[in-house]
Amino acid sequence: MAIAHYGSGEVSMIELDRWGDGPQQAARIRFEGHGPVTGRQESAHSHQVTWLDRTHLAVTDLGADLIRILKFGPAGLEQIGVIETPHGFGPRHLVLTTRGTRQVLLVDGELSGEVLIFTRAAGDDVWAKDWHPRTPVPASAHGRSQPSGLIPTGGGDLLVANRMLGTVSVLTGLDALTTWSGNVSVSEEFDCSGANPRDITSDGDRVWVAQQDDGVVVGMVRTPDGWRADVRLDRPGATHVLLGTA
Repeated sequence: MAIAHYGSGEVSMIELDRWGDGPQQAARIRFEGHGPVTGRQESAHSHQVTWLDRTHLAVTDLGADLIRILKFGPAGLEQIGVIETPHGFGPRHLVLTTRGTRQVLLVDGELSGEVLIFTRAAGDDVWAKDWHPRTPVPASAHGRSQPSGLIPTGGGDLLVANRMLGTVSVLTGLDALTTWSGNVSVSEEFDCSGANPRDITSDGDRVWVAQQDDGVVVGMVRTPDGWRADVRLDRPGATHVLLGTA
């Protein structure tokens, strides 16, 4: 299990198969760096870890405007490359997918209010190379937001939670990224029953939203009259939502 430590700018690895003896740390790495936004980017801030394959990970560093590519092996964790984002972007969440002959890497910027898209030819496992950035896309059609949760849907779209605005955006056009003329845009945006959605996921029928400020997890369904909340679970301080089996 890989863990991002926002405050210290570190990533650690825990061996789950030795959990019976207590958490066993297998490796730890600390990053340095900073960005231009006062109060948010004085130092490195590892926000999310995404597994790319069995040995490689991508880390969004909100404080240094970098996507760090790590390798985990017998020597522990090592940084093997970086993907740069614009100054003041503040990368928060990251999604990796494949469309046709291209790999597509999408990352939202908490500080810029945008979604940045990188593409490259599929099948290359040298994770830190050959990514080509597209023009950043606003995360919301209703103004500047602080995008948080970022997830793909089974239908090929992308959902983005917008803090400050209290909405979820539906971004379409991922399939068009197989050509350089294609682009992504907000095709739909709906209220998600709270001002600051911290995280989202979907089970195909509902979009589930963690509303940290309100202390609830909300289930949203699409109706003929638009999206509405049909489930509200009291969860004080909810920051993340995952779906599993009972």
